[in-house]
Amino acid sequence: PVNTDATERVELLQNARRLKEHAKKERTRLASIRRMVEAAMVIQLAVRRFLIRQRLQRARARRAPASSRSPRHAPARVPQAAEAPSTLSLLKNHRASTMSTATSTWEQQIAALTIQLAWRKFMRRLIARKTAAAAAALDAKRVQYPGTPSVMAQKQRARVVEVYGTRTKSKKYVPPQPRPRSGR
Repeated sequence: PVNTDATERVELLQNARRLKEHAKKERTRLASIRRMVEAAMVIQLAVRRFLIRQRLQRARARRAPASSRSPRHAPARVPQAAEAPSTLSLLKNHRASTMSTATSTWEQQIAALTIQLAWRKFMRRLIARKTAAAAAALDAKRVQYPGTPSVMAQKQRARVVEVYGTRTKSKKYVPPQPRPRSGR
């Protein structure tokens, strides 16, 4: 009876340790996801600022009179406050116009997803390089890390086989025969 209590305690401790390890892995996974999302947001913000700056420059160039436009190598003319609208007003107009149209929102979402996908692809390749170096060092013990593309592909194949691989045999539907009418 004493041994069973001890083995139960050992099993409980092992389960608790496994749960803690799993929780730690999950926390690190979520932290890395947060870092990737933050990086994508920083990139998107930088691209938006760049595009707005370009639009502002184009708008100011369009609004400047043709006679005041300088040749290519001449010093740039400093616009007066009354000539060009403020950066803030142009930025507000830009935001209002982009928010009003559904297509620009759709394009922004596509751009954001493209940036995120590119970031994920970069991270996968980085992990693959690191794991390849580690695998070369451990040549005898090949370790498959969960983030490598080959392991991810194996998991996806397994899911496809799990979902679509087994066919279920169904019986052919035969409607019930009508009951014979009893004669009167």
